[in-house]
Amino acid sequence: MKIDLLVPILLYPDIPTPEHVAETVRVGRQLGEAASALIVEAVLPRLEGHWGSKLIGVAGMAKDLETRQHAAAEALRQQLDGQATIEAVRISEGQIQQAISVRARSHDLTLIGTETIESRQLGQTLVFDAGRPVVLVPAQTNAAKISRIAIAWDGSRAAARAVHDAMPWISTSSSLTIITAFDDKTISEQTVADLQAYLARRGLDAFCEDVSANGEGVGLALQDGALRHRADMLVMGAFGHSRLRDFILGGATEAVFAETRLPIFMSH
Repeated sequence: MKIDLLVPILLYPDIPTPEHVAETVRVGRQLGEAASALIVEAVLPRLEGHWGSKLIGVAGMAKDLETRQHAAAEALRQQLDGQATIEAVRISEGQIQQAISVRARSHDLTLIGTETIESRQLGQTLVFDAGRPVVLVPAQTNAAKISRIAIAWDGSRAAARAVHDAMPWISTSSSLTIITAFDDKTISEQTVADLQAYLARRGLDAFCEDVSANGEGVGLALQDGALRHRADMLVMGAFGHSRLRDFILGGATEAVFAETRLPIFMSH
């Protein structure tokens, strides 16, 4: 099956480094055949006619920021030429996350570099709103290819969804590890055995390991467990719920967005 990837690149308010953009696209090319880089420039409000805009020069600042974004977009076009299909778009600042969520729904997988706060926030929006899996990509990865995969497993609906969505890569992996954190929540040993049996029915052998947070936090403990097994990617379910006007992330989900140590495949 041909895997269709979207790699959104936000240029506002912080422009990602060329190295991180290149790493995100490189990981994408390992996961799929058709990578589409979406370079996003923010259209900023000018507030012309407002007395405050003249006092602090808001219109001029907005114009300067847009000029800087446009220059970065042109540089990225040249950098990514031949690596991905490239499209540059200009979107109103307040509409960016929703617009990219809509775009992501027509791709199999979206890759997000985690270098800037804005890109991490976009990743959270996409995981819960786009209806498609997301891969978080840290600034540096050591894998020459995505071959060794770890699965963060607790028997939940979200974890099962993630395993299902990641099956095109799980089924061709050279090594599989099921990682659990029994000290984080009540997880039955039977559900771990059930996943192992499910994978075995597909001809896949998976080693199981229980990781202990040791005060570090389950999100980081799961990543460390994956890295100990030299995993190139960690597959995990994303947890979150709405509380009034805020969206509250689960502990492990929040931790991997805050500190991403290896590529993380997330589904909700």
